[in-house]
Amino acid sequence: MIGSRVRDHPEVHGVHDFVAYYSGHVIEVEFHAEVDRDLTVVEAHDIESELRERVRGVEPVSDARIHLDPAGVGEWKDADVAARTSAGG
Repeated sequence: MIGSRVRDHPEVHGVHDFVAYYSGHVIEVEFHAEVDRDLTVVEAHDIESELRERVRGVEPVSDARIHLDPAGVGEWKDADVAARTSAGG
């Protein structure tokens, strides 16, 4: 449920290194979201803020630490598979 709130954002091309864990009675969330590499800093900041609000809208999420990556960098182990899948290959 938390992950789908991130993946369903129209500007998010992919999500990786997603972790959600309990800290006391609340959930803390950390993830990397891939966005268009040509976004301005202001546009990227707005997306990050929107993602944080989406995630914090899930009870009992307390906070989210979000790292934005430019799409296509391929930092995670399944990057090649994801790139081929989204390219229709």
